[in-house]
Amino acid sequence: MNGVLIMGAPRTGTSFASKCMAAFGADFGQQCWSERKVDPRNQVLGYFEDEVFSEMLRIQIHGSGGYKTLMPPNPMLPLGMPVDQIREILGRDRQEPMGLKHTNIVAGFPWWWESVFSEWGKWDVVVTVRHPMDAAKSLEGMKHVPLSQGLALWHTFYTTLMAWDQMYGPFSWVEYPSAWGMEKAIRKVFDFSKGQRICLEADIRGLWEHDEGGLLFPSPHEPYVGPSLPAPFEYLGDMYLMLRERAYGASINHINTNVA
Repeated sequence: MNGVLIMGAPRTGTSFASKCMAAFGADFGQQCWSERKVDPRNQVLGYFEDEVFSEMLRIQIHGSGGYKTLMPPNPMLPLGMPVDQIREILGRDRQEPMGLKHTNIVAGFPWWWESVFSEWGKWDVVVTVRHPMDAAKSLEGMKHVPLSQGLALWHTFYTTLMAWDQMYGPFSWVEYPSAWGMEKAIRKVFDFSKGQRICLEADIRGLWEHDEGGLLFPSPHEPYVGPSLPAPFEYLGDMYLMLRERAYGASINHINTNVA
């Protein structure tokens, strides 16, 4: 089974990246939602998050001390079932490429990659990144996480993701909301024929404007500076610029390419 795995810190555009992949045919399954939903435990399930996959991650995270510690799950913990059964459950009634998205997979990514994905087929990994202050403010507004905790969480996530990229990459990096890197990530997952003329910029632009209520699509020619960061988190600005450069470097003419 071939697929794409999308991850990043909370409120950094993982749902937008999933929506783009789904628009081109990635199968996120029957048990995911294109809108937010509250499960029986009154927990908000995000866009394009598979219910079964979310529960598997919840079980692992609960056994490893909570997602905020980003402690890897115990390899002996995984769900009381063999890897082949995990693949069968996740891949049931799915078409290739399969899509999976969840912020919580960052904690136990090495186990999932080495045990489940690496020998399952061809899997691409997409990591989204957003300015730390914007992500933290969004997390504060949605889940009432204090701003300082949101910034610390952003740092922990991306320090971890950079390590996973070095060990298991290269990953595709996408900056939100500019969508830098999105086209390259899409082309990596989907095999467009040479004779097929496509222009992804208009499609990506349309998806973004739908998500953001018709707001102006950010110009890739005017790099986003973002709000100032409070002490002691000023250093996150340089870290964000470095990560944004990964997405920028992966872009094709700032997401504007025609293939004849």
